[in-house]
Amino acid sequence: MAPKRKPDVSSSVSNASLAELFSRLTLAASSNDFERLLAISNEMLESSPKDSRAAKQKIIALIKLDKYKDALSFLDECTFLSKKDTILERGFCLYKLGKGSEAHRVLEEGSGRAVQHVRAQNVLYSVRSG
Repeated sequence: MAPKRKPDVSSSVSNASLAELFSRLTLAASSNDFERLLAISNEMLESSPKDSRAAKQKIIALIKLDKYKDALSFLDECTFLSKKDTILERGFCLYKLGKGSEAHRVLEEGSGRAVQHVRAQNVLYSVRSG
């Protein structure tokens, strides 16, 4: 009889159901554990490639980890997410990457306090660096 294989303990989220992963995702997000949030989001997206909750959490994790270029690339890959629902994230990434005019164009499409805040930061950055 062949020896039993030991389970891979390197990933604490492997082989979990989507419901379990979503619970872990929520917990990681609420505890600001962005490395873990990124890992769980990636695992969820492997199981369910168009899960908008996992995609949004991955974008947030990348931004919180100062990985703006990665976040922007991932936003471009997520054709299943509404551009309207990702204005803030896209605009913020562009602003942080020093792409003020692009950030301005994107943020003009949005509304709300957070969008206005990033828009104001972008204007201040543009004035200071211009």
